[in-house]
Amino acid sequence: MRKFTKWAMAAAVVAGSMAPIAPAGAAAESFDVLVFSKTAAFRHTECINSGTPAIKALGAANNFTVDSTEDAAVFTDANLAKYETVVFLCTTGNVLNDTQQGAFERYIQGGGGYLGVHSASDTEYDWAWYGGLVGAYFRDHPGVPGVSPQFQVASVDVLGHGTPATAELPDRWTREEEWYNFRTNPTGKVRVLANVDENTYNPRGYSVPGGSAPMGNPHPISWCQNYDGGRSFYTAVGHKGVYFSEPLVLSHILGAIEMTAGAEEFNCTSYSEVTNLLGDLKDEGRLSASAYASLSDRLQRASVKSAAGHEVPATGLLEQFIAKARNQVKGDADDLAVRELLVQKATQLIAWEQDLDDQENAK
Repeated sequence: MRKFTKWAMAAAVVAGSMAPIAPAGAAAESFDVLVFSKTAAFRHTECINSGTPAIKALGAANNFTVDSTEDAAVFTDANLAKYETVVFLCTTGNVLNDTQQGAFERYIQGGGGYLGVHSASDTEYDWAWYGGLVGAYFRDHPGVPGVSPQFQVASVDVLGHGTPATAELPDRWTREEEWYNFRTNPTGKVRVLANVDENTYNPRGYSVPGGSAPMGNPHPISWCQNYDGGRSFYTAVGHKGVYFSEPLVLSHILGAIEMTAGAEEFNCTSYSEVTNLLGDLKDEGRLSASAYASLSDRLQRASVKSAAGHEVPATGLLEQFIAKARNQVKGDADDLAVRELLVQKATQLIAWEQDLDDQENAK
């Protein structure tokens, strides 16, 4: 029997032979959220004490239930199966043991959701799988005496409004925050939803005497991705308790919860994801060498155009990708499911490009 790989599972969902854990478009249906806020390093008391009731209030107003805990023992297969998404709310340090980590990995691989808020990126540095899930690890933040204040007002560039988490945000979102610097820049590996403009504040961090080097622009602070079978979203906002009374912050977090729960569309496909998918399909013999070369060429060229801010040419190349997938990927039911998966992913990238183009044209 053919090995049922992760791409095959995704293809089966597209083909209709199996259902995802929480179908997109189920916004009217109730769902269940687990908020986890255990800390094993610095404790963000304000974030936890204000963020937890804020998320519960969002649930009460938007037809989802919220359980909150700092007890890592809830990370079992049976208990996690109760929830459509898990929020890591200002966690820090090593908060799960090996057994609990295994349960959470299986939960995500089974189609579960994850939302990391603020110091969720300052968590589980020795667990590489989690590092991939969150997208980037925390490095430092401003707060160097005589150099950079810890809390600064800065401007955030929102990259499109085509997700529930960004729908209500302005193109240029100006607010105070403890702006995080990350050890790596996830740009290109995830769908970046918002970048903080380093030209609008002093980003030098505390980890180096005199201030660490800035990350440089673009400097992501919110992103999402399809990860290991599940849905992942991270946002760096949320240090102070008062931030959880900001309507735009609450709208951003609500959208992220609904997206990761599968209650709203999770349109977070990235060029990197599709590149990796093509490689897996080729390695597993599901794509011919010629089809792989042709599709990879169009995808790579579209990615370059996208990175340069040329959405219309990128869209044209993605449309060529779709045409070639339909022309070159043929065969049995499994092959047709692969073809439809590739078409679906490219269609999601086109929607992303059109979202960005619409935003530009509206200015």
